[in-house]
Amino acid sequence: MTIFSAQFNNIGVTTQLDLFDIVAPSNSRVVIRQLEIGQYTDFGDLQDELLSLLLIRGYTNGSSGTPATPVNFDPYGRASTANVRVNNGTLANSGTPEFIYATAFNIRAGYFWQPLIDPRRDRQGDRELVLKPSQRFVVRLNSVPTDSITMNGTLVFEEIGTGNIAG
Repeated sequence: MTIFSAQFNNIGVTTQLDLFDIVAPSNSRVVIRQLEIGQYTDFGDLQDELLSLLLIRGYTNGSSGTPATPVNFDPYGRASTANVRVNNGTLANSGTPEFIYATAFNIRAGYFWQPLIDPRRDRQGDRELVLKPSQRFVVRLNSVPTDSITMNGTLVFEEIGTGNIAG
């Protein structure tokens, strides 16, 4: 099991962004394990707001943003071969998107998402959000904050090769 995290921190956000944009390696699948997004500049009741968030699989472009170097949780493990970008202002917009999850979150509480794992199910793909080789996954901040907020975010994923997920 090779698990990585990619993150951004101390980013001023004033517009719609693809917060994370990950493309699975051409020879491996990727399982999205966890997503966490938060901000630390707006705290008062008058600054309270809800922001829209979309989790999307299947786009084929989105070229700006900052390259992120995924970190292996095992310090002696291999480097990730997934391509990860953060804070992409050029929104991915071509291909055949699958809108997996749409939600909103309160900026004071932040956002935490972890797919449910049901031990009673063991068929491939039933338990996790899986990317095929070369498939893209986007975490989109789909609304514009009222004012600038400073955000952090972490995406945890696993590269699993092309065999079975379970095991």
